[in-house]
Amino acid sequence: MPPPRPPQPARRPNSRRPPYRPPGSQRPAPAPEPNQPWYRKIWVLVGVPVLVAVLGGVVVAKSTDLFNRGLDRVGADIQVLDVSPAEDTGSDWIVPADVDPLPFNYIPHSDRLTWLRERGGIPVRSMRWTVTVKAERTSAVQIVNIVPVLVEPCTSPRVAGYGFMEEHSEGAGDDIVLTADVSALRPRFDRTGADEKGERIDVDDFFSGHHVALPKDEKNTIVLETKVAAGHCRWTYRIEYIADSGRESISLTAPGGKPFEATALGDFKDYAWIMPGYSLRCASESDQIPPRPKLTAAQYGTNCWG
Repeated sequence: MPPPRPPQPARRPNSRRPPYRPPGSQRPAPAPEPNQPWYRKIWVLVGVPVLVAVLGGVVVAKSTDLFNRGLDRVGADIQVLDVSPAEDTGSDWIVPADVDPLPFNYIPHSDRLTWLRERGGIPVRSMRWTVTVKAERTSAVQIVNIVPVLVEPCTSPRVAGYGFMEEHSEGAGDDIVLTADVSALRPRFDRTGADEKGERIDVDDFFSGHHVALPKDEKNTIVLETKVAAGHCRWTYRIEYIADSGRESISLTAPGGKPFEATALGDFKDYAWIMPGYSLRCASESDQIPPRPKLTAAQYGTNCWG
């Protein structure tokens, strides 16, 4: 028989009080969500994304419109109406060696520049372009600077693989032009030429103290003559002007968005052939001018032709 268990102490009642909670501190149970109409759920699922997309499209379209208008503002003060090659009495030409130059003798004078450029001709020593511009603002626009900007550093003159066409004439012309050497370290435009009275109006570094005024809606023609004393260069022009909107600039390229181009004179012995100028023509009493011949480098300059 097991021994009797010792008596156990009686349990004392729990004296710990529950934590005090002030009235109203307990969170009320969430009220049951009322049944939503079926069309409101569809609006949430479909209407909101559509509204966001529409508003987003409006914002993007408006931003794009403002962005484009901001871009158009640059250069909107001046409209370039025409950029055309002009005859340059100081320029010779080179064309690819496989071009036959003899037909050039029979081409009308007004079509010669087109003939040369269509056959890949490059002006030698200098080139001229006529630029026609018009102001688009309510007040006059002032062109305060024109800067030739090289597309890349000038390279060696184009000689090998080209024929040389001697086209220049001696002496300074009277046409009023802005002329600069693009191969210089800091090219600047000088003004050369003569006025209606035949008096020279040459000005060195023209834009340092002068500007070209463009009255509103009036066309203005500027003749740019750019020389290349060394190397073969390609460039554009930066036209800086002052208008109501402040100082702005536009970039000017040759037709087709191409850069302007010219090369310095090379060594005559390195050209594939040479078409001499009229200064080397033999003296003759005949009034008829014979066509210029196509000579080798060894023949050029040794004897007159014709």
